[in-house]
Amino acid sequence: MLAFYQSLGLTAHNGFDLVAKDLEPCYFNYYGKGKVYRLTDDPLLGVGVDVLVQDTEGIFQLRFWHFKSYVVKAGQEVESGDLIGYCDNTGQSTGTHLHFDLAEGTFQNNGTFDLINRDNGFFGKIDPYPYWDNRFVLDVKYNVEEQVSILQKMINTIKSLIGLLLNKGQK
Repeated sequence: MLAFYQSLGLTAHNGFDLVAKDLEPCYFNYYGKGKVYRLTDDPLLGVGVDVLVQDTEGIFQLRFWHFKSYVVKAGQEVESGDLIGYCDNTGQSTGTHLHFDLAEGTFQNNGTFDLINRDNGFFGKIDPYPYWDNRFVLDVKYNVEEQVSILQKMINTIKSLIGLLLNKGQK
């Protein structure tokens, strides 16, 4: 595969490839909001969605690739857990998966977005691992909902115990 990446002008692969099933839904997996910057349907690269996010570290481009189709539009705001597309095997891919990569960029005076360090051998992509906590955004949501449910049960139990104690004290 290295020869293939080098034929594209890359030093090596420039992102994460995550195993996926055919047409498995892909959700925006960033803790915050982003804006769909670009949608691509390229025979070589495949079907992809680029989302821009801004945080205290800078402005980043998150790329999600090898979709069968996407459900977002350019310029659309997305937030954690929003469906953005369905995984497939488009472009020069060897099987169904989701390619995810990350690049830092800046806005030019004319308003266009440009990657920083584009000539680093990875077309400006950076190692996403330091930013990756390996938690799925919907898992976090469900975990919080589960914790709230447990707290509600505890509160109801405490209320019941207080009620029993108050009734016992009135006798």
